[in-house]
Amino acid sequence: MVGAEEAVRFAAGLVGPGAVATREGAGWDHVAWRVVGRDGRPWIVRWGIEGDADELATEVRREVAVMRAARGVLGDLVGDAVVLDDARGCLAHPWVPGTPLQALLVADRVPAPERSRLAREIGAIVATIGRVPPPPEVEVDEGLPTWLAATPPFVDVIDHLLSDGERTAVARFLATPPPAGPPPDALPLTHNDLGAEHVLVDPDSLVITGILDWSDAARADPAAELGRLLRDLGADLLDDVLDGMGVDGADRAVVTARAWCYARCLVLEDVAYAVERRPDLLAFERASLAALFAAV
Repeated sequence: MVGAEEAVRFAAGLVGPGAVATREGAGWDHVAWRVVGRDGRPWIVRWGIEGDADELATEVRREVAVMRAARGVLGDLVGDAVVLDDARGCLAHPWVPGTPLQALLVADRVPAPERSRLAREIGAIVATIGRVPPPPEVEVDEGLPTWLAATPPFVDVIDHLLSDGERTAVARFLATPPPAGPPPDALPLTHNDLGAEHVLVDPDSLVITGILDWSDAARADPAAELGRLLRDLGADLLDDVLDGMGVDGADRAVVTARAWCYARCLVLEDVAYAVERRPDLLAFERASLAALFAAV
């Protein structure tokens, strides 16, 4: 595990001597530190914690390449990233201000009209990213069959939380073949983890200020991003997200069907993550699971 002293040492070329680091957060695959130099400018320094040196180097180079490409169309919503240490999977970018939208949703601090606006704006961001030519380093996400195959271990972790009806609904969902996805050569660039936890907003104005964590970026089914927003914002805002994405006509029903499948896979993983690492989010994720499986 990378500590504060090491974060400061690797960021020295960016922030100079006398910097101070505080832990910013961690996920399944990364740990991040906020490093502030004498000039007061904060940087985020983030390391990979899964994989060998070659894997970490490949991943960090890919992420920085995607961030630079996305910054070309999204501007300061994306940090101006640099690789600090290939073998440690370490990158840095200037700190992007804002509060994760997820935290405000959990605290019920986003009024309904603002949720609708944000849903459309995030949908438009998904569409904008999808028009960026994918850097050559970007991989192809394997889609719903692979997602479904990876889901049973998460179900095992949360089984004790499920009602009998939910347990039956989850089993029925996992036994049902998913709708077909788009062909691999038609997949656009996606952030591929654009949930509410990675959308920063100003806590007062609720204006979007940043998009975090591009480590999962891939050529992938946009319905997966729609599924994340379905999970986080609720089914009543699904049309707003689709409007922002510019999905029309017959495509709307097809994309929506896949989005529900992705959302259900995602919420099972999220509840397991909350059980193991984020008990403060458990009630929120548990409510999402109940809503997403109510009609299965």
